[in-house]
Amino acid sequence: MTKIATIYKDKNYIGFDKPTNMPTTYGKEKSCFVEEVKKSHPELFTFTGFKKEEGGLLYRLDNETSGLLLFAKNKQAFDDFTLDPNLKKIYIAEISNPNSLRKKDTISYPIAHKSSKKMVAILPGKKINYKGSSIETETEYENLGKNHIKCSIKKGTRHQIRVHLAAIGHPIVGDTLYGGEPAKELHLRCVGIESGKLSILIS
Repeated sequence: MTKIATIYKDKNYIGFDKPTNMPTTYGKEKSCFVEEVKKSHPELFTFTGFKKEEGGLLYRLDNETSGLLLFAKNKQAFDDFTLDPNLKKIYIAEISNPNSLRKKDTISYPIAHKSSKKMVAILPGKKINYKGSSIETETEYENLGKNHIKCSIKKGTRHQIRVHLAAIGHPIVGDTLYGGEPAKELHLRCVGIESGKLSILIS
């Protein structure tokens, strides 16, 4: 059984520290983080959020991404969170190439499936082969210095931050799928939630 570390708690929400290289929820893999949470916190699965088997899970993190994974404790809290148009998820990333990175900017390239395991940014003026339909996405970032940047996204899509940073020439350390320098793990961590109603920031 994987040890579940609680890193945030209030009357409506509880946040756990998802480790890297672990699926958030059920899929092809035999184990996932949601299953481990269910063993230690069955009360979070007494109502249906997005899916019955996911209980109060509020969003997913990519397998390789670590950090804050938030659950609602009740259906009203779930609805308040998922229907909030101003809500953003906050991440810290270490990038391979900090040179020429602006202090602040917004990356707004659409993203699509390149293959079953890889996404691709649709860059203006470039012919790019992809599968299915593209998804309109935005990633806001702030250069924190020393190779670290703060990124914020709203709903997000698979690999969004990873693809966007690679598209502007600043792939994340450990993200060899998108051109980042090799490392033991992906240097991308979810550290918070920001909205008019909820503000969470972890270390």
